[in-house]
Amino acid sequence: MFNAPPDYTPPIKLYIQPAYREALVSEKSYQQLIQRVQRKIGSPRAQSENCAEIQRQPEDTADAWARMLSELGTVENVTMIPIDDTAEHIRIRWNPLESMA
Repeated sequence: MFNAPPDYTPPIKLYIQPAYREALVSEKSYQQLIQRVQRKIGSPRAQSENCAEIQRQPEDTADAWARMLSELGTVENVTMIPIDDTAEHIRIRWNPLESMA
């Protein structure tokens, strides 16, 4: 028999429900995707050309990719041009002069 000291507290095991765990992973995937796209758009080349190409990577979930495209589609003066039939490779164009008007 285990004789624990009087001040011993057993470790607590945390159970995270699968749906919640998936939501956490999905949100993390989305945030990583957004950061990657922001870096691409903010690159000196993209800024000088007012254009960037983004492509879905294997680690990007379908939901995260669709959410990012949906949110990007709401930005004024931004045009998204699919480069392939699956919309997993996109050219983004923006007009800074229009956004200043």
